[in-house]
Amino acid sequence: MGTTVEVTVHGGTLDAAGVVAEIDRLERCWSRFLPGSELNRMNDRAGWITVVSAPLLLLVEHLVAARRLTGGRFDPTMGAPMVALGYDRTYRELPADAPAPGRSATEPSFGGDIVVMRATSAVMLPAGSRVDPGGLGKGLAADLAAAAAFDAGADGVLVDLGGDIVARGCAPDGGPWRIEVPATAEHARLIVELNDGAVATSDTRARTWVRSGIEHRHVLEPVTGQPLEQDLRATVVAGAGWWAEAVATAAIVSTARNDHWVDGVDEQAGVSWIAVSRTERCDA
Repeated sequence: MGTTVEVTVHGGTLDAAGVVAEIDRLERCWSRFLPGSELNRMNDRAGWITVVSAPLLLLVEHLVAARRLTGGRFDPTMGAPMVALGYDRTYRELPADAPAPGRSATEPSFGGDIVVMRATSAVMLPAGSRVDPGGLGKGLAADLAAAAAFDAGADGVLVDLGGDIVARGCAPDGGPWRIEVPATAEHARLIVELNDGAVATSDTRARTWVRSGIEHRHVLEPVTGQPLEQDLRATVVAGAGWWAEAVATAAIVSTARNDHWVDGVDEQAGVSWIAVSRTERCDA
């Protein structure tokens, strides 16, 4: 998934290495950066019905739900425009600058409905499109890995996938897990206490790359397929990592559009805290 992972687990029969192994298994299934992943095989068959494994079906179901619940502000079909813009390998492998790709005979395809056939464990993507799980894939992997440790009897587990954190149970000292949300120019430093929940942050400045001297941000506007031009960061505390990630991305898109969707996100939507700000930091 192009990021780092840190795990803390105590109690039970699944140790930290076992939790990381579960995340690795999921990465081999649904990473867009691994040519042989099942996700990429499904992407290569866009426009056709493809029978998929249970883990991939679960991911696609969550991607479709996130798109519906955010009114399309989170859109999993951004894979083709993302690749066309040059984000075609893990972030660490991207060159400092590279020539813009030659103009393709067809424009990158995105949008359209993903059809999920649960009874037959099959998926059909819109023709020409490619799924990019984005941060939601990290959040869901953290959810599943934490659940595996908890199911194996852990008293507590914390999974940190590239700064997106899922906590279950108690910390080693018996209290809640304490997670720091750094200050920004608009929001003071926050310590979140969790026994069962997730913290996710999306930042348009976190992953940028340059093509022909033009800097691109990794959050795309779903209507145009083009990178957002504003420097925004959203942090979300929610009940699950996949949902925290989806809401964080949607909140950035909402703020860039100034459509006020983010103003209506609250505990009724499974979100206990959300903050969107410019990414300029402060020392508060």
